[in-house]
Amino acid sequence: MTTKKVGMRTNKNNRIILSSYCKGHNFGSILQCFALKKFLENNDYEVAVVDEKNKHKKKLITLVRGLFHLNLLKKIFKASRQTGHNISSTQHQLFENDILRLNIKTLSFSEAKKYSADSLCCVCGSDQIWNTEALYINPFYFLSFSPFDKNIAYAPSLGRNYVPKFNEKKIMNYIKNIRFLSTREEYNCSLLSKLSFGRRVQSVCDPVFLLSKIEWQQLLDSAIKEANDYVLCYFLDTPNEDVAMQIVLLLRGLNKSVLFLGNAMQKFSSFFNFAYKFVDVSAFSFPEMVFSSTVVLTDSFHGIAFSIVGEKNVYWFPRNYISGESQDVRILSLLKTFSIVHANDFELIKKENSNELIEEYILSSKTFLLSSVEAIKNE
Repeated sequence: MTTKKVGMRTNKNNRIILSSYCKGHNFGSILQCFALKKFLENNDYEVAVVDEKNKHKKKLITLVRGLFHLNLLKKIFKASRQTGHNISSTQHQLFENDILRLNIKTLSFSEAKKYSADSLCCVCGSDQIWNTEALYINPFYFLSFSPFDKNIAYAPSLGRNYVPKFNEKKIMNYIKNIRFLSTREEYNCSLLSKLSFGRRVQSVCDPVFLLSKIEWQQLLDSAIKEANDYVLCYFLDTPNEDVAMQIVLLLRGLNKSVLFLGNAMQKFSSFFNFAYKFVDVSAFSFPEMVFSSTVVLTDSFHGIAFSIVGEKNVYWFPRNYISGESQDVRILSLLKTFSIVHANDFELIKKENSNELIEEYILSSKTFLLSSVEAIKNE
């Protein structure tokens, strides 16, 4: 599939500001930002990824608001602590190096406001930048430093399918500043429409789908040199023991060597009676690791997303180990949108003649983004 390129402009600034959560130490947060940046660059735009300078304010507000929502604060700390333990120091440094490759500009609110004035438009997206349960709703991710007429939301994720009362007014107020509105989760179109007083909200694909498998392969670092007959396991969270044993039994039955990305399964290694290796790789090697595998086991949205891009078989393990609450509205929405069948937990996700539907959805997503930019450019 090809995308028509937009010609270079001579009478207007060609720069697009991209506000995205891309400093999370996982493959998905880095690669979704890279993909959105690269897609716009492929269409002849200059893209500047920006991040907020005043990070201590976020921590302070989170702690203060957390005093009124102690259960939520405890859950956030627990999740952060566990996720941090699931990557090695080597992997942590690889992620830090990957983030440097995005050339992020760290700006204060006033600096971002001036930068916006000299730019064509601003885009916020994707990942969980609009996490409705966050104790700090970051106005930077709603482009509050930029005027309404320049602002595009491309595939922001709410992370869940509800908005707690304590965040409802704040999110409603921030959304008013977004001119072109979309979301990554089809399930949340109606929710966002309600929060924005009936405005149209388009469902669009995650940025990693904006690049084809061939485009990804041309852009990526070389993956680990392994025979292409391995199972790839990528888990963000450590499963509980029951889920871990299901994973181990499945791996035994597949009868392949296994590569583990991250340390989430390391505590269960005494049960492994198959060839395995825990590996650390750059985020820019992750897609090729998926593409070169025989099958993927994951609890990750982007683990599934890249499996779809690479047309790989993938087993999805719903992730609710930390809080007991489902964290999978994002994945369920993805499967529904692409008409991909998910039978039961731990069963293979199957595509049933959905390639054409996927291509159409990706094309409509590209059209939304490029036509929104063009509308701003032509004014």
